[in-house]
Amino acid sequence: MFSHEKNIVSELKGEIVDMYFSGDGGLSDATSICCNIVTRDKGDYTLYRAANYYYSGKETGMVKAMSIQAKEIATEFIPWCRRKFGRIESWILIDPACKALKEELKLYKLNVRNADNNAHDIRGSSKGYRVGIERVQSAISGGKLLWLENNDRYSHYNCLRELSMYVVDGNGNPVDAYNHAMDEMRYGYNYFFKTYK
Repeated sequence: MFSHEKNIVSELKGEIVDMYFSGDGGLSDATSICCNIVTRDKGDYTLYRAANYYYSGKETGMVKAMSIQAKEIATEFIPWCRRKFGRIESWILIDPACKALKEELKLYKLNVRNADNNAHDIRGSSKGYRVGIERVQSAISGGKLLWLENNDRYSHYNCLRELSMYVVDGNGNPVDAYNHAMDEMRYGYNYFFKTYK
């Protein structure tokens, strides 16, 4: 499903038209926040995953309070992305189920709103999050969702690792493990799809 060579790039192509963040949060489960950049090149739009904040209490053995994670995101990660890409974000889209992270980020006067989690989407026989998963798969295979790998501090290592371990059970439902960056990637792509496609 995924070709490292095809989808990981070292530079943006085209004019930047938008920058926004998408996120999924947890305490022992991972918190993953992505800086998404939309470019336009010859009238065609592409979504780049430009940088990724990722913290897993389960993997590190040390749970960080949501307030600490939000502080790192709001005072370190987001300003780093603003400086790096010379843009102010339009939105910070957070999983509707992650109320704690959303409320903590609002304390920093950030433009936070609920991410579209595909709850009401129907496409053929697919419903809900499966519609979003299919869209992301099509975007990856079509080269419309790319990873901009140009830094060590906020690299895509964990997202790409999750992508390689993302599996479904016997009923076709995603296994609730290694899916936190996958969920926020779906939220980020939903916004891109519904705004630019």
